[in-house]
Amino acid sequence: MYRINKLITTRKWNHWPSWDLVFEWEDVFKDYFNLEFYYDPAIFKYAWRIPIPALTQMLHTSEPALLFQMSADTKGGYNKRNIIPCLIDFFVPEKNIQKFEKAQSNHPFLLVSSKEVIEYLQRRKYAKPVYHFPLSIADKYAFSADILNKKKYDLVLVGRTNTVMMDFLHKYTERHPGFYYVYRELKGNVFNYYTSRGEFLGDISTRDQYMSLLGESRVGLYATPGMDTSRTNGFNPVTPRFLEMVASGCHVLARYPVTSETDFFELSKFSPCIDSYEMFEERMDKALSEEVDVKFYEAYLAKHYTSKRCELLKTILSETDYEL
Repeated sequence: MYRINKLITTRKWNHWPSWDLVFEWEDVFKDYFNLEFYYDPAIFKYAWRIPIPALTQMLHTSEPALLFQMSADTKGGYNKRNIIPCLIDFFVPEKNIQKFEKAQSNHPFLLVSSKEVIEYLQRRKYAKPVYHFPLSIADKYAFSADILNKKKYDLVLVGRTNTVMMDFLHKYTERHPGFYYVYRELKGNVFNYYTSRGEFLGDISTRDQYMSLLGESRVGLYATPGMDTSRTNGFNPVTPRFLEMVASGCHVLARYPVTSETDFFELSKFSPCIDSYEMFEERMDKALSEEVDVKFYEAYLAKHYTSKRCELLKTILSETDYEL
């Protein structure tokens, strides 16, 4: 059985908003496994400037540690045998895959969030054990039917948008002038939120504000990040934004390919892949006239809270024969 004592975190210096979600996961894992935080040195913020041998020596913890890795590492700054990385995003192009394999060569095994990536590594006969470790949503956002009483807007647009879905939305708003939605605009380094009626809602800069606003939306538009773009090098992970929409009691209109990843997260039970304006309009009209299935949403999310991933990791560790 493998054991972990530490959780490596960048929270003392990493203030990029997308990491707030990771820090929520870290808090749950820390409490579940009774871990201590190892605070990543601030110098790692400038890791791209530092030679790798010097970088690895700066990471002083020699105890078994868990690390959430936002992007698959191709440099090897954390490549130590006492560290278990959980890979969140894996968009490594084929030309860099050998760099990735070298950068992970000392880890005992890898936790990989996407089933697509697991299959890709297995096809390449990747030398290290890899375990499917899906992304999750923190238990504090557990779905409650009470959220349905807070609905105020037809749609709240959050995060990166999909070009095809936005084209459908623009057409829909032209045909339905009473459609009440929220959008954001970047002002300097801050996203300000406005309604289609010209109301200013503020900058919505915290996780609590973000989840509160999403909870006021009847519908959420979702697309896997590789859909209609080449930026992910063909990979299409299901991101936590989908789980956030479900936890917020939103009907979901989605665009996605049919893969082992989207099958695992059962996207088809929420929405077919929206591939035409006519389908978009039909699904939107339906979503605005019906309430979500509370029992289905409760049962679905019960499988995807972060505490469930803690249980999964406990099982993986108990079955892993590896000693430092």
